Amino acid sequence: MSIATTDRERPRYRVVKAEGVYANGQVYPKGAEIQFDGWPRQSDLEPLNLPAQRIARYHRKRHAAWGGLPPTPWSAADKDFWLPGLPLQIAGCEPAGFVRDDQVDPSLPAMPEYELTLLRWIAKQQFQAGERVRWIGWPEDDMTAVNEPARQVAAYFAEHRDHPNLEVRGPWCRFRGLRLPKLEPRKPSRSPQSGENIGAIASEIARATGAGGGLSFGKDQLPPYADPRHRHLFKDVVSTHANRAARTGVKP
Repeated sequence: MSIATTDRERPRYRVVKAEGVYANGQVYPKGAEIQFDGWPRQSDLEPLNLPAQRIARYHRKRHAAWGGLPPTPWSAADKDFWLPGLPLQIAGCEPAGFVRDDQVDPSLPAMPEYELTLLRWIAKQQFQAGERVRWIGWPEDDMTAVNEPARQVAAYFAEHRDHPNLEVRGPWCRFRGLRLPKLEPRKPSRSPQSGENIGAIASEIARATGAGGGLSFGKDQLPPYADPRHRHLFKDVVSTHANRAARTGVKP
């Protein structure tokens, strides 16, 4: 089977299922060649070009190991295919980003490489300080970038490491290579360390409790004028009023 060498085409497949397949809103018979942006089933579709081959291989290997893949390999936000390099975080643990030599896809651009500054264990293997590793997660404190992809990742991470929209699955896409999307600057948050902001928070709580000490919103809600960043403060207020109501018989 001949595989096209460009990854800028849409994925193309040949239907191999005897009964045909349902895709793109219609049924295709066996032998039909179709364009399809979803996840292909190996028993249904045979990849005919490089994009289809990458997606099919990724789905076959990663779906069994990870589950929880994006609903489709096509990302409307990126206007491109997005095959996350790492799984989502599980039980609060950061996914490992180490890549062995036999895991490198030669059809993709070079992966980020770092030099370790400390002795450490990675993937049950001991590495000495000064050794180089391929790493497709976000760089860690004991890593120094040694090639251009790693330097791009390190600079991006230094700028956005605390951004709420930083991709938790790392900067590597197994379809395109590096994926460093533009992130909008964070808006300054109000901090209770400022006297002015303390007054604003107090005003919000005073409005919530009212002159008579009652509450104008439910225990699982925020009043419409409240800053969402103060949710924990309002929960404390609700709890306090609920306890007082239990003691006095007065509804909050």
